[in-house]
Amino acid sequence: MIHIPLLRCGSPYRSREMVPLRYHRTGEQVAELAAFPQPRIAEQISARIDQDPRVSGAEEITAKHRIGKRVVRDGECTYL
Repeated sequence: MIHIPLLRCGSPYRSREMVPLRYHRTGEQVAELAAFPQPRIAEQISARIDQDPRVSGAEEITAKHRIGKRVVRDGECTYL
């Protein structure tokens, strides 16, 4: 698994709300996802992604690999 740190004010930051993302065939953990602290931010980013493929011939490639919606709410957590 590759770790790409998120910096907050120049220091590494790790969310308290992390969930594993597993490869469906092997069950191997390939990433971790952090919850958005404000659900509307995830929804705004998702809406922007829906708009951008119309620009410059961009293609949204995750849709064919995703089961369900792009923005997922799980209890008090929201994931994109």
